[in-house]
Amino acid sequence: MDIASLHALVTSLLLNISAIGGYTVPESLPKVSIVPGAEIQQRACNKPCRARAIFVQGEGVFIDAALDLKGSMYDQSILVHELVHAVQHSSGRFDGDGNGCARYETEEVEAYDIQNKFLSQTDDPRRFAFVTMPGNCNDAAQ
Repeated sequence: MDIASLHALVTSLLLNISAIGGYTVPESLPKVSIVPGAEIQQRACNKPCRARAIFVQGEGVFIDAALDLKGSMYDQSILVHELVHAVQHSSGRFDGDGNGCARYETEEVEAYDIQNKFLSQTDDPRRFAFVTMPGNCNDAAQ
């Protein structure tokens, strides 16, 4: 996907996030990098895992190059999820909630909710569910 197409897609998805989640579209778009899936898995899990995208504060969104961002609304929804994290951070919506597991879970639940509402606008019947898994969050490490 070329830069102009990616920019247009991110802008469109941010407008959807704004309509669904009430966020203001940021003045400057979050940086989105299309990278090999192995890089995302290393960043997210430090080993092979099912991660397809990740938001890294201060660096932006990293999304798996194997995803079909042009033709698959399901794959676009994965980008929506990570863009929600970007606007959560830039808006400061959860800044008063500390940095522990409770905040992580609140942010994830909202990101999945917005992602699923985005998908509900399409013909794709698949949805995502947030499941806390051991190792995803450790308040002692926060």
